[in-house]
Parts: sequence; structure tokens; C-alpha cells
Amino acid sequence: MTEPARRTPRPEPSHGPRRAELGAALLVTMIMVFVISLAGVSAMRGSTLERRMATNAIQAREVFQEAESGTEAALNDTDNLTAAFTGGAVELELELSRPEIIDTRATLEYVGAGIAPGYSAGVFEALRFIVSGSSEASSVAASASVEQGAFRTVPAR
Repeated sequence: MTEPARRTPRPEPSHGPRRAELGAALLVTMIMVFVISLAGVSAMRGSTLERRMATNAIQAREVFQEAESGTEAALNDTDNLTAAFTGGAVELELELSRPEIIDTRATLEYVGAGIAPGYSAGVFEALRFIVSGSSEASSVAASASVEQGAFRTVPAR
């Protein structure tokens, strides 16, 4: 028996359509990887900016609340009210929640007497005060100021 003759595969021409497709696929793939990388970098920058904005908003709110707490602390101490009534404006440097980070000050000032709301005229009078509170966090360049009015009801003189 004779063996069948073996055929050697014919080489494909180098100028055929298959060779051109391989080069185009690589080029398209490289362009897509580049575009996806740009989109990823853009998303990372956006999220970093949003994180910074959220952090600044939190710090600004905290500094404002510290200033407001300073005015409340100044008003809630009756010794401060008495000192402002008898001796003029009282300057207070307060240590509230985080004194190592936020510097808080309050100024309490007596501004006069008047009719006490809700009481009979001539029986009680209202001693009127204005308190200004300010706080500053120099590490984050945030500051806030608050001003409130208050009165203390006392027997009429």
C-alpha cells in the first residue's frame, strides 16, 4: 500500500486582509484603554474635589457652632451678666470643645434697661445685653461670628 502524499500548507500572502485587521484591532484597543484611563483620572479628581468641599463645609459648620456655643456660655453664667451690668463690657476667652484647634471668644455688653416682656410694667424690668461670639480655626482658615441679644428680668428699681 502506498501512502498518500502529504500536502504542505500554503503560506498566506502578507498583504491579505487578515494582517491589516490585526493591526487595526491593536490600535483600537490602545485608544480605548487611553480613553478609559482618562475617564478614571477625571473621576478621581472629581471625587477628591467633592471630598475637600465636604470637609470644608463640616469645618465651617463646626466653627459656627463653636461661636454660637461661646455666646450661650457667656449668657448662661450669671456672674458674666452681673459684671457686664456693673462694669461695662466683659471679654471672655472660652475653652469649649476643642481649644487646641478652635479659638473662641465672646464679648458681653450691657445696653440698657426696658420693660420686661410678659410682665406688668413697673413691677419688673429687663436688663438688655448683647453678646458677640467669634471663633477661628487657623489650621483650616475658617472663622465665624455670631451676635445675640438677651435680657435678664429683675425687680423694678
